[in-house]
Amino acid sequence: MPPLRSDRALAAIDVLRFVCAAMVVGHHYGLAFPMTPPRPLAGLSVASTPALWSGWVGVELFFVISGYVILGTAERRTARQFLRARVLRLVPAVWICATITAALLLAVPGAAGGTVALGWFDAVAFMPVGIQIDGSYWTLAIEIGFYVVVAAALAFGRTERAGWRVIVYLGAISLDYWMMQAAFANDPAFPTRARMLTLLPHGVFFALGAVLRRLSTGRWSWQLAGFAIALAWACCFEIAVRTATFARDYRLAYSPQEPIALFLTGVTVVALAVRLQPATVRIIPSRTAIRLGLATYPLYLIHQAAGAVVIAWLMAAGLPYYPAAILVAGIALGFALWCAAVPEPQLRARLARVRLPRAPAPDSLPIASPRGG
Repeated sequence: MPPLRSDRALAAIDVLRFVCAAMVVGHHYGLAFPMTPPRPLAGLSVASTPALWSGWVGVELFFVISGYVILGTAERRTARQFLRARVLRLVPAVWICATITAALLLAVPGAAGGTVALGWFDAVAFMPVGIQIDGSYWTLAIEIGFYVVVAAALAFGRTERAGWRVIVYLGAISLDYWMMQAAFANDPAFPTRARMLTLLPHGVFFALGAVLRRLSTGRWSWQLAGFAIALAWACCFEIAVRTATFARDYRLAYSPQEPIALFLTGVTVVALAVRLQPATVRIIPSRTAIRLGLATYPLYLIHQAAGAVVIAWLMAAGLPYYPAAILVAGIALGFALWCAAVPEPQLRARLARVRLPRAPAPDSLPIASPRGG
């Protein structure tokens, strides 16, 4: 099998990204909104669709895809180049979507302007804690934490192998975390925000994606395959724990079998992405797959809080909840496709022209006195 270039687009990965985003939208509109209505929908008649409840597992698949893609992105790049690429990828969509979300939230009667403004600032500044202008933004700090770990490895190791090693270490530590939870916790609970920021709970997902990339590019070994199986077990255990948390929060009888099956199906697509490339592009042209993949990020960012506001407006105009939700899902998708094609690239180009000052060379640094002067 020919080696996979880091810049080669895989249609199966792009399509899977889009499917994951659609699953998350379905979960929010079909279960989360009816069970815990956001303020714009409070008091309105919102019926749930339990069949869509397991769509949240799309987030876990996002982390696996991120590990798969980031391992390639880090190849042949310095830490500075890697971080610059990540900033240019993350920032434009957040600035655009957070601003639109804030404007829509401010239009809701009785909106707390100060809270919305603080949520907007926390979003555009990528604050790891604080008020989230949209509940979906919780994953960004975890993604950024993973990027920082990889960048630190590139900075100190100065080779792509260093990035691979640190991802393996991260996966091993996260695997140990879940093994301890399985062995000693009588009733494992979904981790707190502070614990999530350590990457302990989600490191197994990033590492699984990276390992699948290595296995799919001709670097097969039984040790690596065994490690992938162990990581997949830990991922499934996390999904089972999260399912139990959902069952307690919503007071419904949920089984982890469905989200685990969805997750393993997605993992299989990631593992076979290279082999699926010829068949996938015959069904979905590469250009279409890339557009769907690029639209995934703004769709994920815009659909929840902003979507709730627009759904409430449509319901106030007399439309029942589900027709309104379906219409808003379509609007969100159209916006995401437009955002990924027009304002995002334009803002990214402007940001790319910003030149950050380089760190001084070691021999030009001032020598500190014993007193720190």
